[in-house]
Amino acid sequence: MENTQSAVDKKTISSTSAIAATMTMAVVASSFLLFLPILVGGLSGFGLTSGEISVIAAADLGGISLCSLAAAFWINRVSWRNAALLGLLLIVAGNIACYSVQDFSSLAALRFVVGIGEGILMPINLACLARTKTPDRNFAIFIVAQTVHAMIGLALLPYLVTAAGVSATFIVMAWLALLILPMLHWLPRNLTESEGDGHAETIAKLSRLNGKAMLTLGAIFFFFAVQSGIWTYIERIGDAAGISAETIGTALAAGAFAGLIGALAATGFANKFGRAIPLVLTAAFQAVAIVLMLNHPQIAVFFVASALFQFFWNFGIPYQMGVMSRADPAGTYIVLVTAVTGIGFTVGPLFGAAMIELGGTNGFLLAEAVLCAVSLALIAPVALSAKTPDQT
Repeated sequence: MENTQSAVDKKTISSTSAIAATMTMAVVASSFLLFLPILVGGLSGFGLTSGEISVIAAADLGGISLCSLAAAFWINRVSWRNAALLGLLLIVAGNIACYSVQDFSSLAALRFVVGIGEGILMPINLACLARTKTPDRNFAIFIVAQTVHAMIGLALLPYLVTAAGVSATFIVMAWLALLILPMLHWLPRNLTESEGDGHAETIAKLSRLNGKAMLTLGAIFFFFAVQSGIWTYIERIGDAAGISAETIGTALAAGAFAGLIGALAATGFANKFGRAIPLVLTAAFQAVAIVLMLNHPQIAVFFVASALFQFFWNFGIPYQMGVMSRADPAGTYIVLVTAVTGIGFTVGPLFGAAMIELGGTNGFLLAEAVLCAVSLALIAPVALSAKTPDQT
């Protein structure tokens, strides 16, 4: 009887319930990032400067980065259920505390605490999906789930901020974390519960692929620094062009729908054109979207720029992860993707604030377009040197 109960309680990484749980937790943990443009607009109502707002955003993203960087050491050594519980509780408590705080220093400190909670959940999701039997498919599904979450939030939150202030969004994020607490028991306790889900036979290849893995991590860093920089200030760009908050929210929500189409397109085209061509298209069209935001864009142009930017944001990520999986088949470095992504997201707003101070909005946008090319230059050689499985 005891053995039967143990077998029932055991959850493997590739089980549907485990995948659903870790995806849902990571989507909720991404809420601050996904809703960042609306939050930036709302925080400006507190009388904070652009530099202070960027520090608040960087504090949250910095918490994610530091905790994710440490994940390389703790991800296979602790109970995932206990770690996820701690992460969710930090998100709940931190967001509730943010509700009653309006001064810069306290809010930045609390966002850092919440970021640590978010940084616990995200690496668990990445480690789980990377070790499933069909990681590419599952990662694409995760992006779709994130995009749907962003679409709903970007469409509704501007009205909530107008009616109740930006602090109300913190309560929403706290409630979301509370609602998914029951999903904790669907997680595997640790990696050993899923022994055999991974690809240990490829470990011998790791040493000769380290350089490629590091190049790919560098490309991912610059890619997400661009996403974070534009995403943080896109609402301010629309506001400076005289576009209303509600219209900006609608444009961003429409762009999120384009992002959903981008993620779905990546799943459909993934095995037809390799990875290099889609990555070139991603860099080129994101640069075009950024250039369209120059010189106070009209509403129609702003809608197009938002749609292009978000379409290729989600379109490019699966190909980057595909390149990473080929460069790091043992899965040793892939857990660092969350940390590198978090660092990129942390640096993005700070770099954006500095560029706006130096060269104005147009200077900032042109610098972001250049970083698109830098990211492509790093990952293209790796993508060209490793064929996708269906090409071998």
